[in-house]
Amino acid sequence: MCCKPAILSKPLLRGLSPADCFAPNAVIDDRCKFKGPLRYNNFHGTTSAARFFIPNGLRSGPRQDLFFFSQEFRRSRAVSVPSGLYPTATERLGIFTTTIKDPATGLPFPNNRIPANMIDPNARAIVDTFMPLPSSSPTEGPQNFRTVASSPSDFRRELPRVDHSFSDNQKIWGRYIHGTTSSVEPGGLFNNLVFPGVATTETTSPADNVVVRLTSVISPTLLNEVGYDYARNAITSVLTGNALRAISPTSTYRRSSPEVRSGGLPAIAITNLSNPLGVLAPFQNDNPSHTISDNITWSRGVHTFRAGGLFSFEAKNENSQGASTPGSFSFQGTFTGNAFADFLLGRARTYTEDQTDVTVHERFKTFEWYAQDTWKLRRNPHG
Repeated sequence: MCCKPAILSKPLLRGLSPADCFAPNAVIDDRCKFKGPLRYNNFHGTTSAARFFIPNGLRSGPRQDLFFFSQEFRRSRAVSVPSGLYPTATERLGIFTTTIKDPATGLPFPNNRIPANMIDPNARAIVDTFMPLPSSSPTEGPQNFRTVASSPSDFRRELPRVDHSFSDNQKIWGRYIHGTTSSVEPGGLFNNLVFPGVATTETTSPADNVVVRLTSVISPTLLNEVGYDYARNAITSVLTGNALRAISPTSTYRRSSPEVRSGGLPAIAITNLSNPLGVLAPFQNDNPSHTISDNITWSRGVHTFRAGGLFSFEAKNENSQGASTPGSFSFQGTFTGNAFADFLLGRARTYTEDQTDVTVHERFKTFEWYAQDTWKLRRNPHG
């Protein structure tokens, strides 16, 4: 799963500039002007003025309804270029260029090398599976890793609308919008791990909106409009990467609490290196709202009175992403003087764990009203 060392005469990975573009005194030519591939397609279509008539028995005279429909698709295929720091090939074997201490004795390890039989098996499995070899030019630093990760996304939206006249004095219209965005996050929706495929998530974000308005001319001087509005947006993100306990070779680690909704491995933070593990999934966020409104307009003489109000009910249902539910280790160099050496020995500075992935259910109610009087000094100011 790890990447091969860079070869100066060849590109590092597809889409990246060759490594010799980063060499000392390099000649910067067109090969060195990285431009990530992007494919963006947008399709859209509408149809309208679909007309149909209702029998006269339902109203006096013929009735005409109007129908409108719109649909749009967007397809984006882009890349991201994550980069980070990972241990070198010799550091992965427990060989360091600086002094490291044996936590058991307090004395330096001979030749600054951790004996193979002291390396924690979980650490070895994580290094081999989730930590790539540095792949960039040596001029960028011996620990630097760079890659190209695909970041596809798709969008779809439909919008039907119907306008209907019950009579000359009463009309109604309604509109429905449904949109869905789906995307793949190679480093995870929120944690953005550098090495793709570890905490990869697939996210879907549907949104719905329904609006209905009924307008009634009660008399030549009295107009009323009542409406209903429903809106909802949601985010659902699931783990599709390989940071799963079920398929991982790191089988000796056990949580204190049983619940891990994602089935993910614990998060690992190593000072001065990019995190090899961390799962923020599944994530679910749902925000529905309902609004009822009414507005009335009354004209009398030089006065135009307006009054109205609305009542809305909103909800929010969101889980905490389970960031620490699988467990979270931090290695800071406390025991050996080097954070990665601490990691190889399994000597964590801190460990945290949530017993459950808490889901919050919030509810909100809102009531608003207004009253207004528009007063003109003359009925016809231009007369």
